Amino acid sequence: HVALDHPMAFDLEADPAALKAQLEACLPEGESEGGWAEAQAIVDEMVPAIQENKMFAIQRIDQAQSGGEIRRHLRELEARKGEATRFHYHRALDRLEALEAWQDIARLPRDMLKAKGVPVETARRFATRAIGLFSKAKRTDLAMGMIDWLEAENLEPDVLHYTMAVHACGADWRKAFELMDHIEARGLKLDLISYNALLSVVTNAGERGKVDQVLKMMRSRGISPDIFTFNAILNSLAKNAEKYGGEGKRALALLFEEMPRYQVAPDSFSFASAMQACEKCGDWRGALSLFDHIVDADEHATKLEEGGSRGPNARRGLRPNHDKRIIGHMRVFRSALVACARGKQVAKALEIIALLRGSVEVDLVKRWNEPSEGGRPMLEAEARDLLICYNVAIKACAIGNHMSEALSLYEHVALDHPMAFDLEADPAALKAQLEACLPEGESEGGWAEAQAIVDEMVPAIQENKMFAIQRIDQAQSGGEIRRHLRELEARKGEATRFHYHRALDRLEALEAWQDIARLPRDMLKAKGVPVETARRFATRAIGLFSKAKRTDLAMGMIDWLEAENLEPDVLHYTMAVHACGADWRKAFELMDHIEARGLKLDLISYNALLSVVTNAGERGKVDQVLKMMRSRGISPDIFTFNAILNSLAKNAEKYGGEGKRALALLFEEMPRYQVAPDSFSFASAMQACEKCGDWRGALSLFDHIVDADEHATKLEEGGSRGPNARRGLRPNHDKRIIGHMRVFRSALVACARGKQVAKALEIIALLRGSVEVDLVKRWNEPSEGGRPMLEAEARDLLICYNVAIKACAIGNHMSEALSLYEHVALDHP
Repeated sequence: HVALDHPMAFDLEADPAALKAQLEACLPEGESEGGWAEAQAIVDEMVPAIQENKMFAIQRIDQAQSGGEIRRHLRELEARKGEATRFHYHRALDRLEALEAWQDIARLPRDMLKAKGVPVETARRFATRAIGLFSKAKRTDLAMGMIDWLEAENLEPDVLHYTMAVHACGADWRKAFELMDHIEARGLKLDLISYNALLSVVTNAGERGKVDQVLKMMRSRGISPDIFTFNAILNSLAKNAEKYGGEGKRALALLFEEMPRYQVAPDSFSFASAMQACEKCGDWRGALSLFDHIVDADEHATKLEEGGSRGPNARRGLRPNHDKRIIGHMRVFRSALVACARGKQVAKALEIIALLRGSVEVDLVKRWNEPSEGGRPMLEAEARDLLICYNVAIKACAIGNHMSEALSLYEHVALDHPMAFDLEADPAALKAQLEACLPEGESEGGWAEAQAIVDEMVPAIQENKMFAIQRIDQAQSGGEIRRHLRELEARKGEATRFHYHRALDRLEALEAWQDIARLPRDMLKAKGVPVETARRFATRAIGLFSKAKRTDLAMGMIDWLEAENLEPDVLHYTMAVHACGADWRKAFELMDHIEARGLKLDLISYNALLSVVTNAGERGKVDQVLKMMRSRGISPDIFTFNAILNSLAKNAEKYGGEGKRALALLFEEMPRYQVAPDSFSFASAMQACEKCGDWRGALSLFDHIVDADEHATKLEEGGSRGPNARRGLRPNHDKRIIGHMRVFRSALVACARGKQVAKALEIIALLRGSVEVDLVKRWNEPSEGGRPMLEAEARDLLICYNVAIKACAIGNHMSEALSLYEHVALDHP
């Protein structure tokens, strides 16, 4: 199922031979008799065919230049090999999508149904994926043609197929309403997702009246709106605000009256859309008042936190007490800045930028420079949003004829911002955006002077950047890179921030740690580099040393900062603590040194120390760190508890009672500090129980989570389930646990430990009926970003199957193990 028919396994290029090796590794020593040999023989026959077919797909189908050529390759393979596998069809569908060969995509499921060895259900799955592609391309005709074919072949198209066809309508609201009527005429029950798709279409069409009609239809059918419904309405109000009057007032009414009535919490998109609706109606004051409301709500929530301590995200600047997801979202800042531009409120724009730089930007730059474990695409999206905010702020200054402020903001972004450089933001493009900000008839005054200065800046920036790309990126040693920088200094009189950023990237790739340590020193000697910029580079260098576990270099850089009176702070020392890896003695010495320097240790410092003692497996030191935190009045957060739970899981086989202590943390300590457990918390607690031999306790914890989810579902208004409820796990104390594969994996490992085959199959059934269904649906639907996150979830799903196979193998249930392997290797998209 996984190796032949699973689109995620195929897209991730999962090697069937590797899957077989994993399957064999599941078998414990001394249990090689019974049905295992037979299963192994079948797998041995499967692997060569899978690999040969996959190679054909890579070499022939990927090189095809037309849909007809791809379909001819498939027919030749059918004639030559007797079977075109799912691998070929998946690769063919990928290539056809790249070629935009929509008609050939429509023919592919038909070809599959005629092909030898392809089950009817597999052809139906491919038709579902094809309809998803047509939805993305806004080809309603082809989507409906595919649905008609499903009906003709008695393959029972469902609401999902029709909903994707509705989504394909784009802005054709008449066609969308016709499709909704057709769905009901077919006897299918319209659901919330269908109506949200319809709302998306009428919003795209700018049909304000039809939005109300859709809401009326939903109410008549007893369907309660969710966050996507309200956001579609707010988006419609924002789009139509210049066309109709009063959209701003209606948006505010939705936010503060309608959404609370349905117990739906607004998110950043809700607030940003409402602010846009106000601003486009000319009510820029209303938009800025809404922004101030969010900031005030955040400050109020901060004061209410236990002991006055701020949570790990509080510094991001925006946290209304009704929805914490709004924290520091750039979309809200951008909407507020657009309102400032509309009202020529330069002072307010600079105030908002100051808030942005002092909170969101600080946090983002820190995460940008810190060692990253995945999530880079999300960081880059945030960084681009930040640059857009600066562009809008520049526009506000330009419209208000405050040229010096506009130029100052431009310089900050174009010359000194690490993210702008890493994202290869083109200074000429930034200049063009700056010029485009100027409204007609306002070209006099200081604008010409500012423009002239920018004109002088751009060629130098571009030339320097080109030098960095051509010379520094090709360097093969740290010494060569530093020589290039010195030559540039001598020839041009200045090595810019661009060069040093690029040099730092290249030095990291070369692992030239000593040269990285010298770079900030070189900068301080270079012409035109401000002291603060050198300090920032030193901070980034310490972050790299932290990632490489080079405590000696991190401390050497801190000593240099002290010697140059550049005032190293707690962040620098905390990164040095993190660099200790598993050297807990060195980490404790550093903590003492921080306090001796008169710096105040914070929650992040202690979490870094906990990470070190956890890596070292020092159970007793974990308690010592907690005692130190209590003595200083620092309350633990989710990262603190997760570090402790991780320590318990790691040491469970060494010490006794770690499982019981983990459960006490979950159900006694964490509620006392009002910290909600997340998926890592539950998974670690289950691992601690399982490794202590208490696999029953681990499975009881899993059952607790499932029961809590069912209880929460019953409590939802009208008995309706939220958009994520189907994902299977939602304890009422933390919704982030919903359907997280880490929890399933821990439960399955416990089954393997206890040889609980029946329970493992029950958990897999829950996984397949909830999380897997949702994941496959999102995998096949049109995706707007987020693919790396989906691929990570897909890998977790495959790991869960491997562990379940292991549980069956250990329990000597070979037929079940083989069945699961087949499901993954042959039939999983």
